[in-house]
Amino acid sequence: MLKAYGVIKDAWGAIKYNGGDVYHVADTIVITKTSQLAKIGDNKSAVMVGSAATSNGSNGVCVCKDYDLIWGSKVSCEFRMKVVEICKELWGEDKKLRMANELMACMALETGQQFKSDTGYPDATGLVQFTSGKYGAITAMNETGYNDGKTITKEYLISLTPENQLNYVKLYFKMWKEHYKKTINDALDMYMTIWCPNATGERDDFVCYSKKSNEKFYIKNKSAENEYYDKNEKKIIDRLKKHKIEVNNGEITKGELRPRLKFWTELGSLNKANLSICKYIMGSKGIHNAKGIVTYRIWLFGLIEKHIPKSIKDGYKNQYKYVYHDNEDTEHEICIAEIHKVKEKAVSKSKLYSKPTHNKVVSDDNVTDGQTTRRVKYENGDIAEYGQNNGDTFWRLYKALTNDIELVKMPETVSYIKYTFSGTQRKYTGTNEFAGFIGALAKTGYNIVTTGSCFSEGSCFPSQYHVNGRSVDTEYFMNKEKDQNFIDAMKFFNFGERKVGNDSYFKGLKNASNGGDLHDSHLHSGEFDISKIIIIKE
Repeated sequence: MLKAYGVIKDAWGAIKYNGGDVYHVADTIVITKTSQLAKIGDNKSAVMVGSAATSNGSNGVCVCKDYDLIWGSKVSCEFRMKVVEICKELWGEDKKLRMANELMACMALETGQQFKSDTGYPDATGLVQFTSGKYGAITAMNETGYNDGKTITKEYLISLTPENQLNYVKLYFKMWKEHYKKTINDALDMYMTIWCPNATGERDDFVCYSKKSNEKFYIKNKSAENEYYDKNEKKIIDRLKKHKIEVNNGEITKGELRPRLKFWTELGSLNKANLSICKYIMGSKGIHNAKGIVTYRIWLFGLIEKHIPKSIKDGYKNQYKYVYHDNEDTEHEICIAEIHKVKEKAVSKSKLYSKPTHNKVVSDDNVTDGQTTRRVKYENGDIAEYGQNNGDTFWRLYKALTNDIELVKMPETVSYIKYTFSGTQRKYTGTNEFAGFIGALAKTGYNIVTTGSCFSEGSCFPSQYHVNGRSVDTEYFMNKEKDQNFIDAMKFFNFGERKVGNDSYFKGLKNASNGGDLHDSHLHSGEFDISKIIIIKE
């Protein structure tokens, strides 16, 4: 079979994308008579991202053009899309693009146009310079509950991909808007939440720092008092020199930061993405492809689609199909799996050493579910589980929330990929997480041993964070090449968190954080980015 690959160069002749580079197989599609790229010219349907149809889905145009932001060349298509979705949630449909560009300017400024999760100085890190310490943003987010149900740390934020750290950027601004009741209308207000929170929503003449009242902070930030943006020179110059002013007034007002934001906005407009090589033009290209059953389609190059038909056939109403597409776009039906609809459970924050008695007991049963030996169900939907872990015997309480969620029962037998369970009955996981897990297994070709995700109703003793099937544990190969490959594959298929142990064996592994002694026996993969799932409805 004759194979052809696309090679794309920029204006200076540098190769930006080499389809024939088999080392980067995840980003490569072979152009054959049956390949997806060969069909792009016939595409007449809109690709749906999340629940919103894009306007440029026809004729194979990349949907990234609907997310054309300043500084776009510095980040991924997924990053730009997520920024727009965040701004839509925080500021509404009408303002989403303007505020997305404002946010990009702030993140470029704060990271020195690196857009990395670990950019920063000793007390701060990341896209909006999350600060640690007693009065830092990280502490405030934990104390106010804007932390996605877990205690966040600087080290944890550093471990995330930029795309996944955006989840906490959203929570950061939600905290300022909702909890602290701050008005955020533009990039300057956004920047004030980082640089001088008291000035957020105030007039431009608000004094942020003065030599008289707080000389330490004034000296630290006094450069702002000298900045002046010259639109002709396209840079910030010394305002004292420009206007030959001899003396500062010793005050830095909010408005004096506008030149700084103007500079980063103008510079960002020169750094838009010139060419999108985006996986969203591949896959099904928005064309619905499921008959009578909800179907997940997973591609080698990282794309996951969820196809939802108008009507479900009898017998399939509580089942989902999972299909994998290899590099030749050959379909492999992995399985048809049972779906369980349950109430979402809250993270179990602490161990308990007596049975919870906060609500009427519906059932109290002895069980043999791995490390779990007793399970109590309450009238309000809460579940308490009892057992042993690491030499300790204790209870965990998983409180029922109001939202309904879907869990998939991971089949004992599947096709094309291989996994087995070990010492666990936690054989349920999230429907999206299962799709990502399948992708990682298919990409590596490994036979994985898993110690599970969660139980049928979303509880997960002895774990805190496996609730609702949002994490999955797998045993190590104790072969560094294989373990690294699988960690990389889980990251590639949208698991934002990968925790390993702190034994010397794990020191050289990349794309993983230190999970302590608890993870010496298994890899923990969680924080799946559900925004990467493309939903296509019939």
